[in-house]
Amino acid sequence: MLRLHSGTKPGRPEETSLMNYQHSALVTLRRSLAALATGLMLLPAAMADVPFGDRVSEKIENYHRHRPMIATSGSLQPGAAEELSEHGFRTVVDLRTAGEEPGTEETAVEQAGMHYVNIPLGRDWPAPEAVARFAKLVEDPANQPLLMHCASGNRAAVMWAAYQLGRGRPLDQVLEEAYTIGLRPDREAQVREHASQ
Repeated sequence: MLRLHSGTKPGRPEETSLMNYQHSALVTLRRSLAALATGLMLLPAAMADVPFGDRVSEKIENYHRHRPMIATSGSLQPGAAEELSEHGFRTVVDLRTAGEEPGTEETAVEQAGMHYVNIPLGRDWPAPEAVARFAKLVEDPANQPLLMHCASGNRAAVMWAAYQLGRGRPLDQVLEEAYTIGLRPDREAQVREHASQ
């Protein structure tokens, strides 16, 4: 507790005012420190990295931790949404098309308390609007941790490549990351073609 000089007895108005100011400042400081301590305790849970490695469970096919807050995978089996939620994921970006019936996954993801986004991607190169939408999702920390997936990981790799090329990354780095995610050789020519544009 803050104190005035020893032997000082409040009595004069300026001394009483100083003591009131010091007490008020001390109370504010204590509250601020308590709030900071609480925030620091919650920070690890809020900023938990996605699970490390290339396997979480058989419910999440071809899982790959691509960045500390971004993972990729193939198909999600029944029970995968609950497992992703338990691992702290906030957003699932599904790149499958309407013919692959993503609607059932949307329900499961939302019931597990996560945000679901469908950006359909077929055999064609991602449209600029789709890449821009994807970039907005990936770059917003409020959406992280984030899982992007398709049926195998191939389209997730293509979307990531399109996003990275749009950010000016060198082709060799883009391809290395894309192959790590799950790019198949038949799509490499597509990546190379769009890198030269």
